[in-house]
Amino acid sequence: FLERNLEEDVLFQGLGLGPNVPRFLRTSSDVKKLRKPKRETEKVIQLIWRRHLETQEQNPSKPIKLVDSVYDYLRARLGLQSAIVEAGYNLLYAVYLHKYDSDCELFLKILLGEMKEEVYHEQLRLQKDLSKLFQLVDMSTNDGKPTGSIKRADAKMSLRAFYYRKTELRLDEVLQSLDDSVPPGPTLEWQPLFEEDRQFNQTPFLETVRAQHVEERLEFFSQLELELFEQTEYADESTSQQLELAINQVDPNLSPADVHHLMRSAFPPESEDPAKVGIIMMRLRQTC
Repeated sequence: FLERNLEEDVLFQGLGLGPNVPRFLRTSSDVKKLRKPKRETEKVIQLIWRRHLETQEQNPSKPIKLVDSVYDYLRARLGLQSAIVEAGYNLLYAVYLHKYDSDCELFLKILLGEMKEEVYHEQLRLQKDLSKLFQLVDMSTNDGKPTGSIKRADAKMSLRAFYYRKTELRLDEVLQSLDDSVPPGPTLEWQPLFEEDRQFNQTPFLETVRAQHVEERLEFFSQLELELFEQTEYADESTSQQLELAINQVDPNLSPADVHHLMRSAFPPESEDPAKVGIIMMRLRQTC
C-alpha cells in the first residue's frame, strides 16, 4: 500500500472496512492525499506516544497496541470517522516518506507489527545510559562534579568500552557521528548530544546509535532465520532444539536468560513442536 502510493496521485485508495484494517484506515472511499512536513509528522508521533504511554500507565493490566492508540488520538482530536481516516492515511504516508529519520522509522515498524514496542523503550533506555556514561566520565575527571564538558578522547574511549561488542565498522560510524555532532576541538559539550532542534531533528550521534540499534536487531533475526534453515537442512519446520542450536550459533555470547526468552517466545506453552519456520520467526520478531 505505501509503496504503491508513492506515485503522484492526489488520492489514496481506501483499504476497505474489514476487521484486519486498522480502525483509523477503515474506508472504502478514496482519501485526499496531503504532504505533511517532517516537523509536523514528528510532533504528531510524539503526541501519540505520549497518549499511548499515559493510557498504559492508567491501565497496566490492559495492554494496548500502538495502532489502537493512533485511532484513539485521532478520534479525540477529530471526532468524525471521515476526518480520522483522512488524517490517518496521511499520517501513515508522511511517516513512510520520512522513515530516514529514526523516530519515523521506528514508529512505522511498530505500527506495522514488524517490530515490538519494547524496542522503543529500549531506545529510551539507551539514550539514558549513554547520557549517564558521559556524566560519569565528566564527574570522574572533575572531582566528582559534572561540568557538561569532557575530553573528546575520553568520550571516544568510553564509547569503545560501552560498545565493546560492536563491529569495528559500526563503532567507527558511532565515533564519526560524535565528531559530526560537536564543534572540533579537544573537548566537547556532551549534553547537547541528546537534544533535538526546533525541527525535531536529533544529532547525528543519536540518530546513528538509534539506527544501529534497529539494524543490529534486524540483522540478528535475518541471520537466525538463515542459520535455522541450515539446521533444518532447508525444511519448512524446525524443532525447539534446532532453534536453540541456531541461536547459539548466531550469537554464542547471549546469556542463558536471553536464550530462554527467545525459546519461550518462539515456542510458547502448549504450542506445537516442531513448528513452521515462518511462524517461529514471526513470533520472535513481534515479541522479542
